[in-house]
Amino acid sequence: MRKYLFGCLALFLILLGNLPVQAATVDSFRWVTRNDARIPFVRLVFDVDALPSVDAVLSKDGKTLEVTLAKTDGSKAKGSYTTNPEMLSSLHIEQRKRDLRVVMRFPQALSKNAVKVFPLKKDPANNKPYRIVIDVPKAVQAPTFKITSGLKGKTIVLDPGHGGSDTGAISPNNVYEKNVTLPIAKYLKPILEEKGARVILTRDTDRDVARPHASDVEELQARVDVAERAQADVFLSIHIDSFVRPDVNGITAYYSPTTYFDSILAEALHEELVRDRPNFGDRGTRQANFYLLQNSTMPAALVELGFLSNPQEERLLQKKEIQKSLAEALARGLEVYFDRASVHAQ
Repeated sequence: MRKYLFGCLALFLILLGNLPVQAATVDSFRWVTRNDARIPFVRLVFDVDALPSVDAVLSKDGKTLEVTLAKTDGSKAKGSYTTNPEMLSSLHIEQRKRDLRVVMRFPQALSKNAVKVFPLKKDPANNKPYRIVIDVPKAVQAPTFKITSGLKGKTIVLDPGHGGSDTGAISPNNVYEKNVTLPIAKYLKPILEEKGARVILTRDTDRDVARPHASDVEELQARVDVAERAQADVFLSIHIDSFVRPDVNGITAYYSPTTYFDSILAEALHEELVRDRPNFGDRGTRQANFYLLQNSTMPAALVELGFLSNPQEERLLQKKEIQKSLAEALARGLEVYFDRASVHAQ
């Protein structure tokens, strides 16, 4: 299904926490400015004797990124470095107990998907060791999304999942996901507009956003493009889940930590969706590498509003009053998000 495509096709921050944690030693460190790419970038390379687990944290202001190489001896790389000031204002490498920390300060705010962090396997044929690589591009734009309290003046893009040639999930009784996500989005739009928001739908009829039978990447990118062109403050994709077992049920809110505020958005939406909703299961808030989430520069969330494969939730999701109720919960969740985001930004 389109929403499950991985987003590691461009300049994304790839968190490597899923690799097995093992002790590693940095044998050497180097950096270079690459001007041969479409967008020039600084490349940092750590030669290591084994691939460690890697994680990264972006500061609230988007100007500091800290990359941690777990259980890594970096004594040969420690120190402060002067690189290319157009990309890196400062670079400091330090040993903190058993972990190596790489602290980068940028001249402009950035989002995580502006940086690429990735491992390279050992290449004996070319006499190359294991490597951890960090690429920092020159073209870095500050985030434009608003995080002040309230919905007034905010631009929100709603994405009713699937549509046109893509039905999405199909229930045992032939209920199409695309025909449930669209009315929920249409109920949500006027609620938000009444509170002063500017609301744009990626589709307002049963149609493809890119073109009929487009590739998954083309269709998903077309939806992201709607949000980017609108300079949206929030991108919300609405879906209905499905599974092979009919007993599986529940509401889920997904996010990818592309900005500091994505998890705050997903948590606020989830809380309001499951509040006073005993007929739906609760599957929590989860991190996911969905294409839509990883390719959006503004805070984004994807919600799964129950399971069409579950008989009870399938029956409920076809009722107008339930669809309206879910829309109202999403509106409350967006209000809660902006209130919380404004506090966290201080």
